[in-house]
Amino acid sequence: MFSYSTTATTCDPANLGVCVDLLEYLLKIRIGAQPASEPCCSFINGVADLDAALCVCAALKTSTLGLGGLINGLNINLALTVLLNKCDHSVPLGFVCAY
Repeated sequence: MFSYSTTATTCDPANLGVCVDLLEYLLKIRIGAQPASEPCCSFINGVADLDAALCVCAALKTSTLGLGGLINGLNINLALTVLLNKCDHSVPLGFVCAY
């Protein structure tokens, strides 16, 4: 008899609050030195592109990222794409983050 376990890497949208500075910079809301991407990207590294897209989308929709009125139906997918690209992920073909 034997057993094994696997550790699945998951993304928790609640952890993505650390992405605010990076996302604001990438969307040109802030001017100055680019914030480090590691704190933000570390929460979605190791997950599949679809899982990362779902996680970031959920964070954007629930205002976890604290961007309030800056994120709306028109630019939520732009924010999603910019953040995923910065973290070496791609938005899956046909994926839309509905607001």
